[in-house]
Amino acid sequence: MKAKHLVVALAAMVSAAAALNGCTRAQTRPTDTPQPTTTQVETLTEALTSWDGAELPDYPEGDSTQLTILKYTIPAHTSLDRHFHPIMSFGSLVQGELTVVAESGEEQSFHAGETIVETVNTWHHGENRGDSAVVLIVSYAGTTETPLVVKEGEGTPEDYLKE
Repeated sequence: MKAKHLVVALAAMVSAAAALNGCTRAQTRPTDTPQPTTTQVETLTEALTSWDGAELPDYPEGDSTQLTILKYTIPAHTSLDRHFHPIMSFGSLVQGELTVVAESGEEQSFHAGETIVETVNTWHHGENRGDSAVVLIVSYAGTTETPLVVKEGEGTPEDYLKE
């Protein structure tokens, strides 16, 4: 499957999850808040590049496809370990502000309600520089044989390049 088609399909999954989350929250809203009368679908992300502008690779071949969605809760004033993703992943920031820092020093901050398309095979780390926890939902488009995240000392990006 081409990367574009996979990203579009996964974007639809994240949109559906966000819509479901919104429906759950709607039940706790005051009754004077107007409620939608029809199903609404909003594209949150459709991308061919990661946050740093790099083109996404072709989808991995050879192993069984495995889709994973994880919820990360990152405490205030916490920096994640240096790592890379050998597969495509993207997510939606539910709460807080997350700053992603590339090995080159380039960085970008993401806020609640925004989406992020992660880099592939590029060293980076995330930082929660704020005073409250970051909650991030991430979808991974991988295979049964490829890890979602590789931390320093567990391998190199070259180990996962297509031949």
